[in-house]
Amino acid sequence: MGKLLFLTGNLPPFSGATSNIVMNVASYLHQKYNYDIVMIGFKTSNDIPKFDGITFYPITQTYNPIENFRFIPLWKKILKLILNPSFLLLTLRRKYRTFSYKSYYKKLIKRALKENPDIEYIIASAFPFDTIVATTSIKTKIPFAEYKLDPWGTNINLKNKAYHHKIEENADKKASAIFVTPIVYKNYVNGMYNVPIHKVYPLEFPELKELNILSNQEVNFDDDYVHCSFVGLFYNNIRNPRPLITLFHKLKDQKIKLHIVGDPAFVKEECPELLNDNIILHGYQPKHVANQFLSKSDILINLGNANPDQLPSKLIEYLSFGKPILNVTSTDECPTIPYMEKYPLACTISASTNYGEQTISKVNSFISNSKGKRLDYKTVASLFPECTLEYVCEKMYNVIKEKSEGKNSAK
Repeated sequence: MGKLLFLTGNLPPFSGATSNIVMNVASYLHQKYNYDIVMIGFKTSNDIPKFDGITFYPITQTYNPIENFRFIPLWKKILKLILNPSFLLLTLRRKYRTFSYKSYYKKLIKRALKENPDIEYIIASAFPFDTIVATTSIKTKIPFAEYKLDPWGTNINLKNKAYHHKIEENADKKASAIFVTPIVYKNYVNGMYNVPIHKVYPLEFPELKELNILSNQEVNFDDDYVHCSFVGLFYNNIRNPRPLITLFHKLKDQKIKLHIVGDPAFVKEECPELLNDNIILHGYQPKHVANQFLSKSDILINLGNANPDQLPSKLIEYLSFGKPILNVTSTDECPTIPYMEKYPLACTISASTNYGEQTISKVNSFISNSKGKRLDYKTVASLFPECTLEYVCEKMYNVIKEKSEGKNSAK
């Protein structure tokens, strides 16, 4: 049909939550609507998997995300900086420049447009917001959309919010379409921001999909135990691990295991005194292995974000598995609550570092009574149709078609 340019954070295999969403959307737009896809993002491995219909333009000035620079010893940091000049440059840029990745994206956008003159639409996904800033700085008549999977101006993880909001307003004026989550869209409608509302389209995270998990042997669980899994990343001020680790430390049931798939260094630094044999840190894993953890677990664990504008995308992904979900909220207005109220196999508690006996009893009862339960995909999809990949991609396709055809007719 045509060709689309996607800008994302990290390329496979270690993509991260938002980049995985972009990969799924791009792949579906190719399969369903015959778009050829060009994608720019950071290289995370020397072996980038091949995807039908997708051509990658990798940014190579980066480091392996499995190594968390923050937690390695000082001597290793110094040695790494000396031996890897590109890593030193990136580290300095990240520390002292607001949009430190902008020039990397800008350079490859120019190259991609030159080598693919038939690109008819650009989708700049964020986070990182450098994708959008780089796109607005390119002189081109090709229309573009902002795909804001994370809130921007209100993001509690960003410094100098007024500055970011000003940059965001400028990007909103230039974009032909703005895709945001329903939570952010609601704020737009309520007049919290000066945004051209006619350009804004609410889209759920398209993480609800029928799964085909390969039964490989990377993950093997002992059936004598109840296995609970959290798959994702922790952040100090958005999603701190201490409330979750504290909860499972207090359960004290030797038959209940908590598996954490993601960066282990933050957990070890934040709450080392709470770790025990029932809390198992598996480190980063490729996407197909992470999916096996979710598929083979009895209970899936979600930890809500401290930012009330930001729903963890992994919650929608969890729904695809139809498993019981223990949801730990970080705020009274946690956006996960309405989703869990609709989901029959859910238990929601408030995050704490000092859980009372009533909460511990509630969690123990939920875990014990939920082992072996599962909803089929059709049932879940009927509860959350707007979260399916098909629904979201159809909405996005209609906007892309309208905006790109408008560009062509204006020539």
